[in-house]
Amino acid sequence: MRFENKVVFITGGTSGIGLAAAIEFSKEGATVIINSRKNIAKKKINSIFSVHSNKVHFVKGDMSKEDNVKKVIDSIHKKYKKLDIVVNSAGISQNRKYHQITLNDWYKIIDNNITNTFLVSKKAIEIMKPKKYGKIINISSVAARNRSKLAGLHYSLAKSAVITLTRQMGAEVASMGININCLAPSQTNTNMLKPFLTKKNKKLLADIIPLGRVAEPQEQAKVILFLASDDANYMVGSIVDVNGGQI
Repeated sequence: MRFENKVVFITGGTSGIGLAAAIEFSKEGATVIINSRKNIAKKKINSIFSVHSNKVHFVKGDMSKEDNVKKVIDSIHKKYKKLDIVVNSAGISQNRKYHQITLNDWYKIIDNNITNTFLVSKKAIEIMKPKKYGKIINISSVAARNRSKLAGLHYSLAKSAVITLTRQMGAEVASMGININCLAPSQTNTNMLKPFLTKKNKKLLADIIPLGRVAEPQEQAKVILFLASDDANYMVGSIVDVNGGQI
């Protein structure tokens, strides 16, 4: 198994792409710590992860807050003595035209898509650096590659910032044995997408996606696992588009 004896931390790991990645990592032998701002019952973890549930652990915390990031990652380091892989999957979206976006909307989207990615990555590097090994996979969006077909400009901007962070930070830490890369998924069948899937938008997506459908979370997760594997050791600051052919 590719990830046996690896410790993986996944923000936004209780739903969507993050959850799908957690399931795949657990199947391949990793110890997985999933994170969310909301609690998830141990019973639900046992149900989702089945025979692998003993290797999956939940930790609550808002990763857009530096104190929470320090507390959570320090606790992982204290327990496991290392942190091998981080997947920055936590994020939120919002459908607003520019004139509808309030300053509170702006900060909420920025904090929960890019501030959290920066804070978690910065703290994780601190743990990874002494071992000269680490994989960080950031989750951007097809919206960052052009513009969003469904969400607001503040979302597209935040996801564009994730790409810039990946390239800049990736270059700065590559010599430390740490690979930072980025997945740019298109519309994926998650709870975050469902409020956007009106009849009109379903037709729009069917028309603009060459494959004719939205992605499934597992299809995105498989690429995350590749980026986290040693097969991707020469990839630094790469942006991998998984979008059904949209660009």
